[in-house]
Amino acid sequence: VRRADAASIHGVVAGIAAEVPGRPLMVQSYLPEIEEGEWSLIFLGGAFAHAVLKRPAPGEFRINSRFGGTRAAVSPPRAMIADGEHVASLLPEVPLYARIDGVMRDGRLLCTELELTDPNLYFDLAPESAQKLASLTLAHL
Repeated sequence: VRRADAASIHGVVAGIAAEVPGRPLMVQSYLPEIEEGEWSLIFLGGAFAHAVLKRPAPGEFRINSRFGGTRAAVSPPRAMIADGEHVASLLPEVPLYARIDGVMRDGRLLCTELELTDPNLYFDLAPESAQKLASLTLAHL
């Protein structure tokens, strides 16, 4: 993850491309709200299960623990859960599990990622959800 402004974006992208030739890159607009934290809403069998708030270290924008980021189980506002439910409703079918990541903007969840394959579901912060996923998996099989 790198941060660039309009004047340096082409050089930054070229540098990354040289480091990982032939690999695709994703460029997205910087969201200053990330400095307040990134929310992860976990859905199991289409129902909201739990949430985690990941915050960057002071002066940092990356939430990864390698850069001092922290994470904690949280109770999100009902409106945020509704926004996550809306994102999930756009899928062609109800997945066994999904993680919807985003930031808060103007009191609403702005979805930045929809994780459907092999996401970290933060069961260490919500162990009861691990049992729920196990039960859903068995029922699905």
